[in-house]
Amino acid sequence: YTKLDLSLDTGRHLAKLDVMADESAVGILAGSGTSTSETPVQKLVDDVRAELLYTYRLGGVIGPYGHAMGMTSLFPTKYYPGRTLDATTYGPNGEIARRDRMEPGTAYRLFPELGPLVTQEGAGVGSAFEGDVFRFAIRGGVAARQAFFFDGRYPTALEGDTLKLQQVADVSTFGAEATASLGFRIRGLLDVDSRLDAFVGEDQFSPLFKGEGTYRPVYRWDNSAALRLGKYVSLVYTFGLRRDAQAIERDQMAHALRLRFAWSVF
Repeated sequence: YTKLDLSLDTGRHLAKLDVMADESAVGILAGSGTSTSETPVQKLVDDVRAELLYTYRLGGVIGPYGHAMGMTSLFPTKYYPGRTLDATTYGPNGEIARRDRMEPGTAYRLFPELGPLVTQEGAGVGSAFEGDVFRFAIRGGVAARQAFFFDGRYPTALEGDTLKLQQVADVSTFGAEATASLGFRIRGLLDVDSRLDAFVGEDQFSPLFKGEGTYRPVYRWDNSAALRLGKYVSLVYTFGLRRDAQAIERDQMAHALRLRFAWSVF
């Protein structure tokens, strides 16, 4: 888990660059007597996020902002069947896109490198405050969002020896965005951060205001709590919830406990 925060604050002008990379993988090599078995290295977490933000603050508190951010995965996503499967991939409109015979011991690609790739650009009005203990920021405005899946697919059901997969189409849309973040630190021992990003696409405006259909905005909620163990070492718990109905309908959750080594350059 790596996080880089760079900022330039002159009072009225605030420019920030945030980069986060969360990567983990696992592989198993087991032996018994003269026989060995190996599970290939498989990624568990592959999440990279970057954001460039500029805010002009009137009175040092509130003002217009503009930003651009992107989210992706560095490495390809693969599926490792435990037994022989007949796989059927359905296209975005429900048509059969391809059929595969999946054999154990072989990796089958779901998404390529840098896929999915989501970018978002927005502008609006925001406000922020940072004190010795508490800090918060809130902003909202209009945004454009692009999601590129590169003909990727994901499993939806496993019924006996039949695997169903759904192919995802690229999406580009306009809408409204909002971000809220809150954090606090206690005597340099505990540092807690929470950030919620939400995006309502143009196709969601009718369900939102007229009560028609299903209202399912895109959101990402990231939380972390860092307990300082030493000058450079912390024990960090992270918890996240997200949903991107443009890609996968279901809500997704991830959490982890890890050691973090950190230092400030200046």
